[in-house]
Amino acid sequence: MGIFKNFLSYNEDESKQVLKLMYHQDGGHGWIEVPKFIATWLELNGKISNYSYEDNESYFLEEDCDAGVLFNSIPDGVTLECENVYYDGMCYIRDLPRVHS
Repeated sequence: MGIFKNFLSYNEDESKQVLKLMYHQDGGHGWIEVPKFIATWLELNGKISNYSYEDNESYFLEEDCDAGVLFNSIPDGVTLECENVYYDGMCYIRDLPRVHS
């Protein structure tokens, strides 16, 4: 599993792999954080709109549009789990550069 070990594991009965990501949200919006190497594995590159944000290591997929692209890219046998992180006030993600497809 190598670099995936912090993000991809098996469920309790080892019948499915679980992809663990972070879901960031503030009072107005939310984003799923997808490390860029996972986005490459899921073939998301070029499919993410400019409603989403990025930094050097991750994409922050906008919940209303690009999260659906993520959901549709998850392979059979893999389940997505998101850990929720809530920010009072505006989330720092709003200050990141937008994705340029």
